[in-house]
Amino acid sequence: MGTIEAMRQVLAWQGGVATRGELVTVGSPALLTRAVREGQIDRVGQGRYVLPDIADARRAAAAAHGAVSHLSAAIAHGWEVLREPDRCHVTLPRGKSLPVTNLPRRRKNVSYHYATLSATERERHVTDPVRTVLDCARFLPFGEALAVADSALRHCSFDHDELLTAAAHIRGPGARRVRRVAQHATAAAANPFESLVRAISLDVPGLTVKPQAEIDLPMGLILVDLADTRLRIVIEADSFAFHGTRSALIADAARYNWLTISGWRVLRITWEAALDDPALVAHWLGALVNLQRLESAG
Repeated sequence: MGTIEAMRQVLAWQGGVATRGELVTVGSPALLTRAVREGQIDRVGQGRYVLPDIADARRAAAAAHGAVSHLSAAIAHGWEVLREPDRCHVTLPRGKSLPVTNLPRRRKNVSYHYATLSATERERHVTDPVRTVLDCARFLPFGEALAVADSALRHCSFDHDELLTAAAHIRGPGARRVRRVAQHATAAAANPFESLVRAISLDVPGLTVKPQAEIDLPMGLILVDLADTRLRIVIEADSFAFHGTRSALIADAARYNWLTISGWRVLRITWEAALDDPALVAHWLGALVNLQRLESAG
């Protein structure tokens, strides 16, 4: 039997955002309705749900006449992120003083930034989608920022050309990071975990992966998380949130067996390895690239 806590755990695994379908899989429609009614989960759009911290961010932004920003804004827009921010992020108009009543919250769980805000951003109390991605790209590690940008494109919040154009106009600290995120962002990425693994792969010499690549096998056409078709390398981002059932395990085992006997090398990356030890993941990927090159040369 599902529980509200299980639904909240799925939200936590996905950086605070999930669809109705993902939540009722581990709970039920009735439990989801109850969780929303009790304030344990918030609904932010058609079929999209978040943990209630985003409501706190909006309240903090409204009280300070600012806008929810950075990762908090990404969640407010309904995008999946790699992990929830440890505090709410709010941007205030330049020159705006923080009300005295907000000082305790600032010290505890709200980070305030200062920048020029548009009239729409001040009215809606959230930074616009492109601005949100640029802010995240400037300040977050590459993998986390790429996950935000991929999510924004996946949800059609704007097109890739818009992001590239906006990134090209960025100047000052972090401008190169912003342009790199914009260059590699894609709507094809399935989820933030996959985006993180792809971000790690981009620093591995000789490895060029495609997200959600199609491979034709004797069992039929399959989609893999990431693949370098030239080197015949498959990289699977294995998350318990998506592979945690017996049926998923059986299906994955069959896929990996067919890939192996068809001449593909499969590397399975866990959430913990990618998040906690990306250098080790990069080492594995580099070693596999060298192995495939040696076999091809031999």
